[in-house]
Amino acid sequence: DWSERLDHIGGYLGASILYWLIAQKAIVKIDRSRAVRVTVAGRTLLEKSFDLRISVDGNTITSLQPSAVG
Repeated sequence: DWSERLDHIGGYLGASILYWLIAQKAIVKIDRSRAVRVTVAGRTLLEKSFDLRISVDGNTITSLQPSAVG
């Protein structure tokens, strides 16, 4: 989102990932908002598929891959 100056995946790739996550019931849309909520099943799916761990409060995403920065 340009207004918050955060990195994100946009365009066709971002939309495809969004629709896939919704179809897998990994995320659910929040009524009257652009926000989504990651479900318990979604936490498991994201960890298995992308090696990402999301905190219970949803505020922290951690990569389970070792950092390539040397």
